[in-house]
Amino acid sequence: MMLDTFTIVFMAAATTFLIAILLGIAWYQDQDQRLLGWWSASYLLKSAGCILILLRGSIADPLSIDLANALILVGAAFAWGGSRVFDGRHMPVWTLFLGAVVWLVACRVPAFYDSFQTRAAGFSALYASYCAATAYEFWRGRADALSARYMLVVAHAIQAVLYGIRVPATLILPPPAEVMAPDVWFGLWVLMPIMLGIAAAVLVVAITMERALASQRAAAAVDTLTGALNRGALIEAAAKRLRTRGGPASNVAMLVFDLDCFKQINDRFGHATGDRALRVFADVVRSCLRVDDIFGRLGGEEFAVLLPGAGESDGLAVAERIRAAYSLKPIEHGGIVIRSTVSVGVAAAQTGRSSVDQLLAEADKALYRAKHAGRDRVVGPLALAS
Repeated sequence: MMLDTFTIVFMAAATTFLIAILLGIAWYQDQDQRLLGWWSASYLLKSAGCILILLRGSIADPLSIDLANALILVGAAFAWGGSRVFDGRHMPVWTLFLGAVVWLVACRVPAFYDSFQTRAAGFSALYASYCAATAYEFWRGRADALSARYMLVVAHAIQAVLYGIRVPATLILPPPAEVMAPDVWFGLWVLMPIMLGIAAAVLVVAITMERALASQRAAAAVDTLTGALNRGALIEAAAKRLRTRGGPASNVAMLVFDLDCFKQINDRFGHATGDRALRVFADVVRSCLRVDDIFGRLGGEEFAVLLPGAGESDGLAVAERIRAAYSLKPIEHGGIVIRSTVSVGVAAAQTGRSSVDQLLAEADKALYRAKHAGRDRVVGPLALAS
């Protein structure tokens, strides 16, 4: 059964226009989601190009061929640009029109313009390039582990392959007898992108929602004052790290910190200075930790660090490094420099053999001994002072 080319192009124009409006509304409601705005413009440009193609024979060829396909190529470029912007990459404006300019220049060459097969092959090569570039950009950002990202890669890779195949196929297959004549191959090359375009639009909405939810979860897990994990997130992350998952047990150390005489700092210098002391301490801790170490605020002036792969001696060494670095950090208040100190309790165990609560309890006991021994010191499970 032959596919009616006019009907399929009409479907493409109507579908892309409707998707453009829906994505535009979604972007208007949340303008921080720039991907939606870029893709709304992409579908709008593609719809305009399809409308001009539908008018082939009723309007001048430069409009229904030159401009129509140029608009579709710019639309594909906007989809590519949106994928770059989504991952925070710069998108030079001139690159959005590069494919369209190449197309329009080629259309000035009689040998290219007078042959339907050559035009179709040239357009397909340019469109396939944009689809491949869009798939690549989504693939590059896969570190965020958003599931919709992989499906967007697949959808654009399929389009790139389809239009890539069309390049040699168009040159081999005979051209249609007349404009908009029923043609099974041309119909398929238009119909498949319609279906993939609908899927891609749904996936774009999905990936923006997925990232927004991930951002909300991340924000809910962080203490806004210090940037450290809050208590719940710290315990959850530490518990996950302590599970051996059937693998061999390994050392782990827990450090619990308590800023010395913190109430007096608040009472004497004000809560703003106390907050500054907390931020300074958090910065010192981060500067002394590895990427895999887990740092969080238990509450008030108490913090904790889990050191995967660290034994008791390693934990004591890291704790001492943090204690010494913080004691040297100035905290300014109205031109006055305040010095603050911290006491640290250290506990050590092996993964799979102690819970987070047990480690925190042991480290807290060591911290208690550090406080009663005079503060500004590190104490381990055997009450070894620094």
